[in-house]
Amino acid sequence: AEAQRWGEAIAANQVMYGLLNHGNATLRETVRTCRELGIAVIGYSPIGQGLLTDKFSPSEFKSNRVVRMTGLRRPALDALQAVLRAVAAECDRSMAQVA
Repeated sequence: AEAQRWGEAIAANQVMYGLLNHGNATLRETVRTCRELGIAVIGYSPIGQGLLTDKFSPSEFKSNRVVRMTGLRRPALDALQAVLRAVAAECDRSMAQVA
């Protein structure tokens, strides 16, 4: 509404989007609204700044920006990584490719 008031249109909205926050109600509402208004959604951080990769080091957990932004807890990450690792092995892909 604010952009329209100034005679402008919003073409895209860049949001953190990936397995670590796909269930977030605010994110779902934002995506729904963007679709209704014809605004493209551009996702960033789909692999959680490395959290969902084979390269992740547990010592990096507390300093990871995505952890701070999502409130992610270590047990939840461990469970998701285990699933990604199993699927990646089964598909002969990396965890990042599966995520």
